[in-house]
Amino acid sequence: MNISTPRTSRISRLLQPGEEVILDALGTFYYVAEAEGAIAVGMGDDTPTPADVGTGYKGIEGEGFRALRVQNLSTLTNKIVIVVGFGDYRDNRFTLVPSRDFALRTMHAPTRVKGWATSSIPATSGVIFDGVFAKPDIIRKALTISNEASGGLKVQVRDPDGNVILVINDGDSAYLETSGEVEIYNPNGGGAIQVRVGEIIYTNTAV
Repeated sequence: MNISTPRTSRISRLLQPGEEVILDALGTFYYVAEAEGAIAVGMGDDTPTPADVGTGYKGIEGEGFRALRVQNLSTLTNKIVIVVGFGDYRDNRFTLVPSRDFALRTMHAPTRVKGWATSSIPATSGVIFDGVFAKPDIIRKALTISNEASGGLKVQVRDPDGNVILVINDGDSAYLETSGEVEIYNPNGGGAIQVRVGEIIYTNTAV
């Protein structure tokens, strides 16, 4: 990591879900060094726009700011670190280097499985799985859905607007990769049906 001028500072905050703050930050550039979830950043009175870790903004000659507006777009608490200052800031952690004659081991984030405690869905009713979890869980990887009904009774998977995205026949199971909200719906008018739902969740074992 190379900082071309010492006139920089690191601002660290823990933001609550949806919280927006105004940071006293004097400089010509900002750089998002760390963020546990999605954030948006705006300079001065500008409306915050989404900003990823490893991105930032460097003003043109003579252009600067005195404050930053930062919004937590996550539904969880979100620790952020933003570097601000004058001059230039370079982070070379993602610089490409010539290939080497050795294998790189890919490490996947650990997961855990959470089963739905209730298995019965009443007629013409649904159950929402919102994909929101408390720490140390991070985000859902996938859902497993098993329709244990018989007699041709189907189960629907719907998006937040009620659109059907998947139909599971009786006795069948489905694996759906999604981190977002879905509804498991019983469209049958004849009574409750038995559905088994499991969530595979990325988790942070270090917390």
